[in-house]
Amino acid sequence: MAITDAEIARECQELEDQEIAEQNDAAKTDIYPKLLAIYILQNDLVSAKFLWKRIPDSYKSITPHLQMLWKIGQLLWSRDFPSAHLALNQEWPEEISKYILILKEKLQERVQNIVSKAYSSIKADEFAKLLGMNEQQALRVASQREWQFDSGSGYIYPKTPDCGKQAEASTFISSEQQLSRLTDYISYLEN
Repeated sequence: MAITDAEIARECQELEDQEIAEQNDAAKTDIYPKLLAIYILQNDLVSAKFLWKRIPDSYKSITPHLQMLWKIGQLLWSRDFPSAHLALNQEWPEEISKYILILKEKLQERVQNIVSKAYSSIKADEFAKLLGMNEQQALRVASQREWQFDSGSGYIYPKTPDCGKQAEASTFISSEQQLSRLTDYISYLEN
């Protein structure tokens, strides 16, 4: 059963409310791992960092999966996607495993989008590392996205997203219009 973004957001809000309502730190220990996993899943690394700071050190030291979740958050913060994928591929407690599975999928999708926008070409093995896959799996992903692969050079040639081209076309401003706006702005600042 797939969990929608709306369901994850609702669950996040419920956990945040529970964290605030609970007076006893021991009762919050069930909340922390789920909430940290959801923040990381939502790519809300700032909230994850503040939650990490709120969690009592005594609980952090006895909860290895919580420490590993935070490590994944740090890896994502520094955009070390290959290491994040490696860290995700371990045994997780049942209460957070569903979030980890979704995070793996979303992270791979996010990396694919980054590559399509940032690279005109990328080595297949490097693309595979970024996705946390083997090279054959990465080539299947590239093929599904209709990216070109040159087997001679080992390079993948990503397609740029089409949605950006339509937005660029509708917001194109000629040089004369830009100069006119700049003149109006400077005139406004001087007066």
